[in-house]
Amino acid sequence: MTVVSLRQPAPQAHRSQPIGYGFTATLLTLVFAGLMPIYLMTTIPYPTDQAVVGDAVLALIILVYSGTRLAFVIGRGLPTLFAFAFWLFVYVFLAVPAFAQVLASRSPGTTPDISLEYNTESLVIILLGLVATEVGALFVSRRTGPTTPGVSSRSRRASPVPREFSRARITLLALGGFAMWVFYVARIGPATFFTSRESMALMRGVVFPEPTLSTIIAASASIPLLVCVHAMARYRRAEVAAGIAKRSFTLMMPMAAFAVVFAINVFSSSRYLFGTMAFSLLVLIGAFATRARIRWTMSILTGVLLFGFPLFSIFRREATQTSSQLGAGAFVNSGDYDSFAQINNAVNYVSVEGILWGKQLLGPLVFWVPRSIWPDKPIDTGVFIAQFRGYRFENLSAPFWAEAYLSGGWAGLVILFVLLGFILKKADRTTQFDLATSGVSGVAVAILSFYLLILLRGSLLQATSMLAVMVFSIWFVSRRGTPQARTTGDRRGLIRAQEFPRM
Repeated sequence: MTVVSLRQPAPQAHRSQPIGYGFTATLLTLVFAGLMPIYLMTTIPYPTDQAVVGDAVLALIILVYSGTRLAFVIGRGLPTLFAFAFWLFVYVFLAVPAFAQVLASRSPGTTPDISLEYNTESLVIILLGLVATEVGALFVSRRTGPTTPGVSSRSRRASPVPREFSRARITLLALGGFAMWVFYVARIGPATFFTSRESMALMRGVVFPEPTLSTIIAASASIPLLVCVHAMARYRRAEVAAGIAKRSFTLMMPMAAFAVVFAINVFSSSRYLFGTMAFSLLVLIGAFATRARIRWTMSILTGVLLFGFPLFSIFRREATQTSSQLGAGAFVNSGDYDSFAQINNAVNYVSVEGILWGKQLLGPLVFWVPRSIWPDKPIDTGVFIAQFRGYRFENLSAPFWAEAYLSGGWAGLVILFVLLGFILKKADRTTQFDLATSGVSGVAVAILSFYLLILLRGSLLQATSMLAVMVFSIWFVSRRGTPQARTTGDRRGLIRAQEFPRM
């Protein structure tokens, strides 16, 4: 079985930051944490005289804190994509909308009549979650040394052997992915993929009535091929570096790319899933290969999501009105920004019914069990909260803050967010300096980092089945490498990795 290792020695991690770091971070901090609050306060199309001063101050602190952290992640210019995705979600989908909704004392139309008396507790929950995440990340920083060539040989021998791509496994997964793609497209109908997300959901409900099975089939028809596109591209790059004249996957890779773009398109796919696919392809083509590219790409993505995200719902239904979903009012009106309201509703539930002590978190762990076998399996937390509040519209988010507080109260919130911070920091360190040249870990970061937005928005149960397909596919295309993979690597990849910090 042919395997290719893309693991190269990491560059020195302690070189001085370029001048652009401080300038970029300061400029973006002024925009995110200074101009944005002023923009909201001066353009929000609702009276703000009824806003609770204490809540407004708390919301402003969260906005300034998250905006500053996002600015410094971008300014640093390193491919810490999990940190970027986390602070991007917090700032765009939680902090800014929360500040606008507190100022206006209103909530989106999909979450009407929230109890404003729970706003203070909800804001404290958000802030505590952010602090706990920082603590978890700090624990990694203290317990794990930098990834540099200077580590001792003893530590290097103790480190795990990295996984390597397997040509046979990539081919096998691609064949399975093509088979699922043909089956799925044939059952749904090719024309359905270019109608709207609503039409796609209706057709999927008719063809595959079991929701979990429907999601798994849809994911299996696209995600394995997306993973294969990344694996094939990196495998070919390794062949180029090794001087191999006849390259692999010459026909299969463009065919897989076409199938992925067909199945995950802007018309019938969710915006988050389409964004995951598009973001991962940006990584693949080198949008995060240098410090300058990282800063530009992250800044543009932040601007697009901050000011243009509601526009992408134009394909949600056959006819969608977007004129009322733009500007500062969108952060109050649009259901895209219901995360703060759903945290408020979660606090409301706990105050009335009590803590669920892990019941809702059990759902994602057993997502693969059909509801026909286990009728009492936990439902999506967003749906669960909607039913508690008596909402007619139940397709709501359940941000990780709501999931954590519902399942474990204050203690559960702290524990889960410390764990989250630890995991995200650990994941970023695997490719902190060599995303372009890393192998299997690079594929995992490229695809899973932006998908983090879906996991943070929730519900977890709704997002877990596709996550499982992603993780399995990434694992399947690789195998455990040889001990030599720790210290060997192609010359081209080593040069690119070493030059990266100077860019």
